[in-house]
Amino acid sequence: MKILYISCEDVPASHAGAVHTREVATNLVELGHRVTLLSLRREGQRSGDTRNGVDIIRLPQRLLGVKVPLLAFAALPLLLRKNFDVVMERYITAGGLGGIYSILTGTPLVLEVNSPHVEEIIYRWRIKITPLKALLRGWVNWQFRRASASIAIVPTAVPHFARDRVVVNYWGANHLRFSPHLREGETAQELRRNYRLEGRFLVLFVGSFRPWQGARDLPEIIGETGKLIPEVLFVLVGGGDEEGDLMRLLHGEGLGRWVLYLGRQPHELMPHLMALADVGLAPFNTAYYPPLERFGFFWAPSKLMEYLASGLAVVSADYSTLRDILGEGKRGILVPPGDAGSYARAILQLKKRPNYADSLGDEARAYIESEQSWRKHTERLAEVLERVVDRGAEGC
Repeated sequence: MKILYISCEDVPASHAGAVHTREVATNLVELGHRVTLLSLRREGQRSGDTRNGVDIIRLPQRLLGVKVPLLAFAALPLLLRKNFDVVMERYITAGGLGGIYSILTGTPLVLEVNSPHVEEIIYRWRIKITPLKALLRGWVNWQFRRASASIAIVPTAVPHFARDRVVVNYWGANHLRFSPHLREGETAQELRRNYRLEGRFLVLFVGSFRPWQGARDLPEIIGETGKLIPEVLFVLVGGGDEEGDLMRLLHGEGLGRWVLYLGRQPHELMPHLMALADVGLAPFNTAYYPPLERFGFFWAPSKLMEYLASGLAVVSADYSTLRDILGEGKRGILVPPGDAGSYARAILQLKKRPNYADSLGDEARAYIESEQSWRKHTERLAEVLERVVDRGAEGC
């Protein structure tokens, strides 16, 4: 197939959306398809090149710091000269170029859905003006009506009328990059020496420091765990809205002896940090983010999938999506969201029962290899793309 992949992510880059886009595009090429990727252009990036067989066209897609993928409309004349079999667009409220291309060419459209984005925008921007909400939802609804299928984590991430066309396909992880075998490698050992990690029980938190990702619950979790495991060390990697407040809380409450704060780190270093850790922590809490409660847990977080690929024993909040990913507890320990004591006891259990922790990690690694590698994700995705192309050909 000749695939047009429209994404508002900047490729290559190390954040989750860019990694997702790059992995999907690259794996589609490795499966024998031809992929043209229309992506966001950062300052200093070339307007186009070819990486791993993927032809990349880059255009500016930001207005006043906000992603507006429709700004890539300038590429439409070029795209119309190409003959694609299918167009796949990473859904965002201010997107829709894929839908326009689909209308003009009759090419089937598939949407890649990470969240009910328009509802997040209405919530985050506190939009109260009824006509404006109707306009935003109307534009999004048009995109979903045009789409032959949507790829999502949960059906509730798309408008109700399009849920019969949803294909649930969790995001993946690169099990060739993330591996427990890196633990004894040179880079991991250098990290161990540089940060004096010998003799510490390492609990790794990777992600955005936002309330619903656990930033507000971390201090209590760290304090409760420190009481049970004096040698514990929470390694915090990332940044975000709550970063400053979190650091002040940690030091103000005397929790610094149990914390190594590394901030944002290059994605290339993450496999080695994960291989060093004893536990991967994912303390999500939807109480801080109403859209997650209203529409269900609509993420399959990249950090969680990479924890699993690294063979880490995971402690995570008990939500239906995460419960499924963790195999109802076969691949990690699930605890009530926001319950710091339960997190601490789960971490202690993994410390006291290393064989149990190893078995969870082995199950986690096997799950990614057999079911949720990026290759497996992309194979299922390609089947959907081929199906909508075949249906389109039958209708001609």
